[in-house]
Amino acid sequence: MRKKMDRRTATTLIELIVVLVMMGFFIMMVFHLFGVTFAAYNFNRELAAKTYAQANVDNFFEIFERELMYSGSLGGVIKYLDDDQFNNQPSILIGNASITVQYALAEQLILTKKDKANYINITEPGFNATELTYFPLYKASMPEPLTNRWALDYNDINSVSSAATLNIATITSDDATIVIADATYTATMFELELTGSSTPATYISILLNEKAFDSLEDTKNIIKLEDNATWTGEMIYKTTIFLDASDLKIRKYIPTINSSYTLTLFNDVNSFEATEISDQNLYIATVTYSIPDIEPSTDTISVTRRFFKP
Repeated sequence: MRKKMDRRTATTLIELIVVLVMMGFFIMMVFHLFGVTFAAYNFNRELAAKTYAQANVDNFFEIFERELMYSGSLGGVIKYLDDDQFNNQPSILIGNASITVQYALAEQLILTKKDKANYINITEPGFNATELTYFPLYKASMPEPLTNRWALDYNDINSVSSAATLNIATITSDDATIVIADATYTATMFELELTGSSTPATYISILLNEKAFDSLEDTKNIIKLEDNATWTGEMIYKTTIFLDASDLKIRKYIPTINSSYTLTLFNDVNSFEATEISDQNLYIATVTYSIPDIEPSTDTISVTRRFFKP
């Protein structure tokens, strides 16, 4: 009887080679898929970092342009404030890796007691012209609300020599009939009640409030200030944009509360420079920055924008 052959239990070399080749193809496919995924991840990460950096730069230049646009507003008044930060200071000052501007934005209403001597002839009973009685210099829309408003007061329109800030607790207005040189006029008379005992000068300009903070209560601390002062949004500033190490920052000093706050605009900044081209009426700002999380880290991008003098 023919002997029964034993069943084979080992793997041949050919079979092993075939398995190894198949595993090699599988591993190559996995690594290729991983490589594509990792490359796509890096691309998206770099794109996100560049977009974020570009958004920061665009935001900075918008702020820079707005500050330049405001610079010098009421400059002939605020440079006479009894405040070392403002007194006899230029509207725009360029420093080393910094630029400083000062301005005040006011409502379209100038109150005056320039001709107060004529206001004694007010016909309505109970109306009297006092040191806190004012009339509008020209017709303009009334600011709202009329209470708890900061204002500038100054002694002249064309040749200012003194100025101060004051807080108006309330303003009340009434239509009054006044007699000037035997002529009768109807005018709106404003009676002011001040916080404190200061007596305003001849002219008053009521300061605008930051629109971003209009919805907040007047007494609310909007920003954590250096000495915990309460700022209600009045727009009178000395603004400095400066480079602090690798952070580009903006600092706003507010004279009404003798305090300031500082915000970081963006990071990873290598240099910042502002220059004035007098003969072309231009300001040029240049920011050089690194894009975070992108190799090589030494790569930088420089952006330059030009702005017409306000």
